[in-house]
Amino acid sequence: MARGVEERRLGDVWRAVTPLGRSVLAVGVVAWVLAWRYGWDELAILATACLLSVVIGVVFLLFGNRTLSVLLGLTTPRVVAGEPASTTVEATNEASRRMLPMRLEARVGRGVAHVNVPALAAGASYDELFVIPTKRRSIVPVGPVRSVQGDPLGLVRREVTFTGTEHLYVHPRTVAIESIATGWRRDLEGETTNDRSPSDVAFHTLREYVVGDDRRHIHWRTTARQTDGTLMVREFVDTRLAHVGLLLSIRPGDYRSEDELELAMSTLASLGVRCLADEQDLTCLVGARRVPPYHGTAFLDALAGLEADLDAPSVAVTAARGRDLLASASVVFIVTGSRADAAEASAAAQRIGTTTRSVIVRAELGASSEVRASGATPLLTLGALDDLPRIIRSVSR
Repeated sequence: MARGVEERRLGDVWRAVTPLGRSVLAVGVVAWVLAWRYGWDELAILATACLLSVVIGVVFLLFGNRTLSVLLGLTTPRVVAGEPASTTVEATNEASRRMLPMRLEARVGRGVAHVNVPALAAGASYDELFVIPTKRRSIVPVGPVRSVQGDPLGLVRREVTFTGTEHLYVHPRTVAIESIATGWRRDLEGETTNDRSPSDVAFHTLREYVVGDDRRHIHWRTTARQTDGTLMVREFVDTRLAHVGLLLSIRPGDYRSEDELELAMSTLASLGVRCLADEQDLTCLVGARRVPPYHGTAFLDALAGLEADLDAPSVAVTAARGRDLLASASVVFIVTGSRADAAEASAAAQRIGTTTRSVIVRAELGASSEVRASGATPLLTLGALDDLPRIIRSVSR
């Protein structure tokens, strides 16, 4: 049993020797044999230096810190692009004696953050806070945190992983817009509105008959109780349901810059969040992918991970592929960039169908935000995200 443990330890030490360390060890052994065979003092000195360097590296490895506990904690798992975000790395010496200083590495996105842990007494802790870049929408992997034990020459190296990986979701920036009322259609399971209707499914009250009312809605029992013979008719309120569709192009050639793509993404996010807050049906198609519309957080999480794609289909192709999903939509917003082909957006509107109202939103960073007609389809030019509530209001009435 003891022999097996020793063999495993020797195996761990051998695996920790780097290719450079093994080369130095081989040179040392060869130089030692040649020095012994031919009596060359220079080779003996070289052999001693090589073997001693590897032995020192092994000593660094054997006396490294193995009783360190490390915790990785994000201050928040979700932020909006541009908002501050940070994470904390806390190291605790769980040994009964003082530990030597050591260096930890924590992966942050595509980079590595270094944490220099000082010498800690038994049971002492050290924590360090560092900021995570959140300038752009993304999903940032944070972790794992690991230590690299070995000698300064890199002859012996062993990596010890202390934590797993957490993800920071950087959501696109959104603005609050009014409820999207365009394209409402009457439906039994829709929302009750304040609009009075002579014919719907939600009964509201009774009123006197006026010329033009449908006589099928006369309430005869109430009319019979009127001493003056006034006819009383039922009055209803509209119940309406909206199914909103969102289409977004993620082809880089459709946008002048990355910032313009972010403007389009923020437009899509603002529209989607408003629909989900109003409990409206939502179908969101981005390139060849359908974004899950379960709730606002999941929707924004999915948008955070989307990237420009050279192979993504055009909005016209996306509309054709998603026609069945958009068949019951009352309004579809088609979001593109300033360099997108206008004919493709118009073709997307035609392929969706004539029973669905289409609205084309053209993100053009820095342009004057305006609304104009493109045939029967409104064309919205959006130069800044803050202008979105105003131009959406103009087409949702």
